[in-house]
Amino acid sequence: MKKTIGKVAAGSFLLTLTVGALAGGPQASPRDAEARDDARAEAREEAREEAREKDDAMARVRAMREWYVEGDGQARGRAGENRAQGAWSPQFQRFMMQAARRERERYRNKMPLTGDSRVVLDSRWPVGARAAADSPSRDLKWVNIGPTKANFATNGSTLNVTDAGRVNAIVTDPNAPNTLYVAFSGGGLWKSTDGGAFWQAKTETLGSLSIGTVAMDPNNSSVLYLGLGDRFDGTGVGIVKMTDGGDTWADPVFLGNSTSISDIVVAPNNSNIVLVATDLGLYRSADGGKTYAPITISTGVAETPKIWSIVSGGGNTFVLSLEAAPGAAAGTTKQGQVWRSTDAGVTWTRANGVTHSAGLNRISLGSAPSNRSVMYALAAKQIASGDTDLGNIFKSTDGGANWTGVATTSTGAYKSYANTNAESSSLEKLLGGQGFYNHMVVVDNANANIAYFGGQLLMAKTTDGGTTFRQMTNWLAQYSLPYVHADFHAGHIAANGTLYVGTDGGIFRSTDSGTTFTHTLNEGIASHLVYNVCSSPANADRVLVGLQDNGTRLRVTNTSVFNQVIGGDGFGCNV
Repeated sequence: MKKTIGKVAAGSFLLTLTVGALAGGPQASPRDAEARDDARAEAREEAREEAREKDDAMARVRAMREWYVEGDGQARGRAGENRAQGAWSPQFQRFMMQAARRERERYRNKMPLTGDSRVVLDSRWPVGARAAADSPSRDLKWVNIGPTKANFATNGSTLNVTDAGRVNAIVTDPNAPNTLYVAFSGGGLWKSTDGGAFWQAKTETLGSLSIGTVAMDPNNSSVLYLGLGDRFDGTGVGIVKMTDGGDTWADPVFLGNSTSISDIVVAPNNSNIVLVATDLGLYRSADGGKTYAPITISTGVAETPKIWSIVSGGGNTFVLSLEAAPGAAAGTTKQGQVWRSTDAGVTWTRANGVTHSAGLNRISLGSAPSNRSVMYALAAKQIASGDTDLGNIFKSTDGGANWTGVATTSTGAYKSYANTNAESSSLEKLLGGQGFYNHMVVVDNANANIAYFGGQLLMAKTTDGGTTFRQMTNWLAQYSLPYVHADFHAGHIAANGTLYVGTDGGIFRSTDSGTTFTHTLNEGIASHLVYNVCSSPANADRVLVGLQDNGTRLRVTNTSVFNQVIGGDGFGCNV
């Protein structure tokens, strides 16, 4: 029996994938088999030609806006005047969060208990149609079938790797470095107490799996703050606090009309002070997260700024990055700026030196734990053409007051990597034309001269404070570099020196300062951003799923293993 797995969208191209005898039916004729093999070969070749299974973050932004915005200028559940954001209105999102709370109460006996080791999302329990009968609690009706693992991933070339969903933040307990929290843009918060060998989902009953960031109180590692609302695909709203390591969460506190949270910082010398970066300005709490107030930053633009990143400068000093004109039309500058506060976030002064002749958009910050006066800023300029949108990498040695560009030479040319290759020769293309999307900065715990910068297809590293740079990873494990999935969003270094990075493909770990990485921490995590899923009417175990930047994946029998048969973005699928 021959089945066609419809037209599968991957990036900007469509493929029709024909699979023979998926459900174990009669075998196809030799002629059909030959045609099938030819179709497979043609599909594979077309995929390779289309930019190695193309990932296009800008196309996803356009698709989201088309989805939310109807022809009459109105969006589903939100006012037309906010349609440029491509998200539901704050009012509608609050309604959905309240509805979720009612659902939790009404169907509590049918939902997995957060923190309960019996939860079916516990990756040690069997998966598949019969897993519920084998689990300790037979009242649980929903069973996780993955994806939690892959035997291979085809993306131009084929790698034996496992990926997870897009990671927005990673934190570890400084007193127990193997206790690890990972926030996913569409998969909620996951926790491991053994360095990533075993994971537990901690937010399945929270009401939203869209996490923008997570932050740990530096004065109490049992206290976490969770910012709901991914900045690109999110439909969560508010900030929630927990005081017991992720087992129970308070109700969300709504921050004005903001719909996404990209960063949270708790003051190192005062747990009552919490600063929150949202898409509609900066919010500050002086009572440990009970209440928040908006903080005015006089950017010179009438709009409320979008706050991207906040770092501590030690004591009462904080530095943040923002876009002063987030609503500006495409092709014009969003006015990326850096600001500094020396009174625990009450008042702010604009920093000097963070400029570019073409204007700047998004800026991400990192500060050195060993010397908070040393900071780095990864800045994107307005996309002029192609993939050359890095503005500069700036460095400050006075706690963020003054900055100097270190990614360029005295002539203005971008510095070449010490290990150039045919794909990447200089820092100019680090962000790959997606400077609004993929950013990561993390500074070594013990040495302020060592810093890591994640872009689109690779991570760069400096060991001399920005004088020279090397490529450390490659999205296809080329050029003798280790594999780390493309599109970096998060970085963290644990107290024991372990480096973690988060990308569109999950979490990756290095125990040798970025020389090698492992992908195996992604095994057991069900966190992908799912665009579409379908199964065979003749065999319910045969499942095909389209995932954000993790391809189109086909389930292996009745397991949680889903192999990536087409790379890039997987969208629509059908059996």
